[in-house]
Amino acid sequence: MGSEPNRPMIESAGDLPSPEIELERATITAPQVRRFISAAGPSVGGEAVDPGTVPLSYALAIRRGHGPELRVSPDAFGIHGGHDIESSRPLRIGGEYAVLGRVEGVFEKTGRSGPLTIVQRLVRLVDQQGEQVVSIRDRQILRWRPQRGAATAATESRDADSSASNATSWAGCEDADLEVGTSVGPLLRPGPSADQISAWASSLRDRETLFHDQAGSRRLGFADLVVPGPMQSAFIDHMLRIYLPDWDLRGLSMTFRQSLIAGDRLSIHGVITDADADDRTCDIVIENDGTGETASIGVAHLRRAG
Repeated sequence: MGSEPNRPMIESAGDLPSPEIELERATITAPQVRRFISAAGPSVGGEAVDPGTVPLSYALAIRRGHGPELRVSPDAFGIHGGHDIESSRPLRIGGEYAVLGRVEGVFEKTGRSGPLTIVQRLVRLVDQQGEQVVSIRDRQILRWRPQRGAATAATESRDADSSASNATSWAGCEDADLEVGTSVGPLLRPGPSADQISAWASSLRDRETLFHDQAGSRRLGFADLVVPGPMQSAFIDHMLRIYLPDWDLRGLSMTFRQSLIAGDRLSIHGVITDADADDRTCDIVIENDGTGETASIGVAHLRRAG
């Protein structure tokens, strides 16, 4: 731990919270949504996701990257820590949205891996009438890059699972009313390949080494490319849209606890923890099916469609 640089990971942050700025403008098209749904996962059990509606997690594709950008030390790297997505109404095909963002705060702490810097941002998707449609509050975690030649146990322990089955299986959900205690899933599915991870990160304009460069990712202590947090959220959204077609995902809060690596087989499952009229709350877990480790935990807020 003592070899870490004695300086801030963020070289310049300015006044915080920062002013809200327009990051870009985006128009949602049907081909974009179809490609997003296809990349999120195959149909399972003979069920296909309706390409005529826009998944909530598509907001992360519109949001892209980690803007507004801060000046980060070249000796540091960033990972997704988590995000909270809330929707006041669904995104729609043909809709035009402004993407507005600000840095809310920068916090320093010490974790098991050493010093961390956490950057919290708020991004809003606003329609042409100036009304907020979706808000995304995300947390980026910065760490110092390991010293050259440093060995890690993580690199060695991941490679043994490469022979896992590529089959997708599912258990569905038998209770259409989603009473408290109802299980959703599990969905057992292959993890994305390195090429799929790189293509996904490129579509989000995320240039971080651990999503594109296998050798660089190994130098950071990972066995292969890391599955981006937004991609994991899309996997959950995809599962819910297949298993619960009569329910709309209106909010999703995610915390990414353990890195998933290219090729890791995934188990995604949830349980209904609250039921109120036409609203439901579902606690969701993504596990590495090979190691049994909990990779991500989330809370999904559902509303009956129609």
